[in-house]
Amino acid sequence: EIIYSNGLATTKVGAGGRETAFGAFLRDLVKVGNKLVLVGGLRIDRWQNTRGVVSTHFLVPNTRFADVFADRSETAISPQAAMLFNASDRVSVYASASSSFRSPTLNELYRTFRVGNVNTLANADLRSERATNAEFGVNYKLRAVSLRSSVFWTKVDRAVSNVTISATQNLITRQRQNVGATRSAGFEIEAETTYRKLHLSAGYLFADSRVVDFAADPTLIGLRVPQVARHQLTFQGRYALEKWTLALQGRAAGKQFDDDQNLFRLEPFLQ
Repeated sequence: EIIYSNGLATTKVGAGGRETAFGAFLRDLVKVGNKLVLVGGLRIDRWQNTRGVVSTHFLVPNTRFADVFADRSETAISPQAAMLFNASDRVSVYASASSSFRSPTLNELYRTFRVGNVNTLANADLRSERATNAEFGVNYKLRAVSLRSSVFWTKVDRAVSNVTISATQNLITRQRQNVGATRSAGFEIEAETTYRKLHLSAGYLFADSRVVDFAADPTLIGLRVPQVARHQLTFQGRYALEKWTLALQGRAAGKQFDDDQNLFRLEPFLQ
């Protein structure tokens, strides 16, 4: 990347590394009678980050230096259990519980960037996010009409977030950090129907996602996770002809925030 100051190129910066990942999983499905299906699974992942470096080349004066980071590795074990109960030809019920992970990206670990007056620092010490998930849902189908509804709860430990560490009128500095924990809970409703060549579908999602633990900055506890709207809506209409398909799609989202302190509001939108 090339950094400019007053219209002149002053610095070249390169950041990156190599991430190598290995994974293995075992999954089994058991049918109990004619109505109950049980699913169990276990996954293990191990990844290693190597060659992490940030190189800086100042054009004037012509000088170079590099920050080299130590190699790192992590392991994650992710179990899953789920069930599906077909209560009747019209109604089915399902439930699931699982744990999952997300490793920090090379971008989050090593690349610092600036947009406008917001400077976001990388963090080579980031650890992987770990999530605990639970979901329960009901499906209903009657002729050409299908309805699906579910409730969910997810807690993410060590969630990676851009945390504000200083703010002035001219410069806001943030750093990617592992927030203690975030929690997302809500429900989702979907419906679809078909009438001859016309297919209609719509969905609504309510997701309340908040910080629930952060010892390093307790003022963030209770605030909403950035860039997560509580209300989200999708819809689609599709009409099939012999050689053509006409479709109208749309999505909408309520207000959300662009920052960890919930100061910069992003307005609702419809597309």
